[in-house]
Amino acid sequence: MVSRAWVGGAWVYSADEVIDRYRSVHAHESTWEKQNAFVRPLVAALGLQTPTAAYKAMVAACDYVRWLSAQDVPLEAEAVFTPENVEWYCATQLQRLGEHSRSTKRGALRQIGRASTRRAAWSPPDTRFTKPLAAEPYCTDERRGLRCLVPVQPTEARRRFFAGVLGLGFGVGLRGVEMRYVHASDLFERRGALHVRVGGEYARTVPARAALTQSLLQLALEYPEGPLLGPYRDEQKAPMSRMKARLIIPDNAPALSLRRLRMSWMVDVLNDGVPLGDFAAAAGATDLRLGSLLPHLHRKDTAAVIAQLTGTN
Repeated sequence: MVSRAWVGGAWVYSADEVIDRYRSVHAHESTWEKQNAFVRPLVAALGLQTPTAAYKAMVAACDYVRWLSAQDVPLEAEAVFTPENVEWYCATQLQRLGEHSRSTKRGALRQIGRASTRRAAWSPPDTRFTKPLAAEPYCTDERRGLRCLVPVQPTEARRRFFAGVLGLGFGVGLRGVEMRYVHASDLFERRGALHVRVGGEYARTVPARAALTQSLLQLALEYPEGPLLGPYRDEQKAPMSRMKARLIIPDNAPALSLRRLRMSWMVDVLNDGVPLGDFAAAAGATDLRLGSLLPHLHRKDTAAVIAQLTGTN
């Protein structure tokens, strides 16, 4: 597979071109040229081999330098790229990211720092945060990024599939195999909410999240016949995987994972206070293994928790 990155409104196929074309979406006109002139040669000196690696390095470095400039740190490699500054930035500005993403950005900044400074006392690389075995929910920015990719798909079939997967994943929490068999006739209104009838081994009816209702209804109106995600042959092997593989998703965009869509829905409904019994029924879960969800669930006020645990609320 050819490595590429979407930069400046075009596909880019080399690391050097990424470095030349990249412009931060957060950049301010008055400071961008100076900051870019500082960052570009530092990233180029790394000799990165793929456009994806170059793009990630430019994103990490430009965001970092922009923030440090706002802290009145002079644009000099020895002043900017110090272990203390990198850890300060990661601890205060990257809290919203998952551990794996935070580790990746920190690693890129430390790599640039080691290559561009002589005096900074860089310690051996820290132990990287491991990529979790369980799927992580999508963060707000990643969800927005996926939604933005739907209208730019080159064919109607791909736009239909992409919109349907996001709607049934973020909105209803369906497994991939369950999405495949949903038809427009499985959507209906009850008590003022859109519901989706789910067939298969874990047959159930699930109310859709309000934020996804409109997109699901639009799909049902446009495609009243056949599977909501699009037609496929009964004998076709792994049609969901085949359709997903045809989507155009830039290397610098979040990858589409059906497991992460479902995990995101789980976190959303639990954080909204849905009781575990009702959650299990809506999720089609036969056992509740919530360990991977716990880091993403909200915590209540201590006094309120004590009152609930003691039965005095």
